[in-house]
Amino acid sequence: MVPIKERLSLDWLKDARAQRKGLPVPESQSFSAPASMPPDIESALLAYGGEILSALRKRPNKEGRLHDLVKELGFRLQDTLPVVDYLITQGFLRKVEDDPVANHLLALTAKGEKPAG
Repeated sequence: MVPIKERLSLDWLKDARAQRKGLPVPESQSFSAPASMPPDIESALLAYGGEILSALRKRPNKEGRLHDLVKELGFRLQDTLPVVDYLITQGFLRKVEDDPVANHLLALTAKGEKPAG
């Protein structure tokens, strides 16, 4: 049996690029969780990630503080952080400013500006 720590680990976020090394990365805007992840994680990525990108697309400068986005969207910060990390590793977002209390200034990349489709 796989230890609970490994089953619930978010290490896949750190290793997402390494797992895809050598594989063609589609230009698609759809989110896809690594195959080894539970389906619930992919659902969370779709729900949270799409909402975050959509909220930033509506802003004139396409950027915003994480705490403001979380408050605006009604999300919990601890649930949103791994999703934001995933969006950054996948090239949808970039961190403009790193903040010690996770109130990072985030901006859409060119990839993140395109609506999902």
